[in-house]
Formats: sequence, C-alpha cells, structure tokens
Amino acid sequence: MDQLIVRPLRSADVPACFELIDRERARIANFFPTTTTRCQDERSCAAYVRELEQQAIAGGSFAYLLHVEGQDAPVGMVMLKSFDTSVRKCEVSYFVAAKWERKGIATGALAWAV
Repeated sequence: MDQLIVRPLRSADVPACFELIDRERARIANFFPTTTTRCQDERSCAAYVRELEQQAIAGGSFAYLLHVEGQDAPVGMVMLKSFDTSVRKCEVSYFVAAKWERKGIATGALAWAV
C-alpha cells in the first residue's frame, strides 16, 4: 500500500467528502445512516461537516478523511466517538471506498486510531 494519510475533516473538504459519500452511499447507508442522511447534497454536507468540526473542538467526537499519497480524492473516512477515558476506549467507525478495499487502508486507519 502507498502511504496512508489520516487528517481531520475540514470545511474545505466538503466537495470531496460529499463526492466520496455520494459515490459509496448504497454500500455504507446501513452502517453510516446519519452520515448518508445528512449529506444529501453539498449544502447539507457542509452543514454536517461544520457540526462535526464543532464536536471535535468540544472533544466529543472526531472525523478524519483517509487519503493515499498521490491521490487527490479521499479514499475513506474514520470517526471516533463515545469516549470513556476511565477505561481508555471509544467507538471507531470507518469505511473505505470500494475501489480501495483489500489494500490495507482500513487496517492502517485502525492502527492509526489505536
């Protein structure tokens, strides 16, 4: 696998984020119902991303885009939420675009998260 880059989701990412979600919508809808419902178009996706940014500032949850070095578009997304610092755990959810499955991206993202 090429170098995996994990970086926080930002408002400037809305067009690429929406494109990724829209392209993978049918595959991820059952597992990411909030994300797919909230991102029906770029405008609604922008509002959702702003909300995710505010949650990150507050420390409640964090959303990241997954990139592969040399690729402009994101290849997936990882989210961290439901933190319990007393036992050092949180919920991790992720998806990788179908085109990028079985290339170690999810494994790399999970290794990064822990």
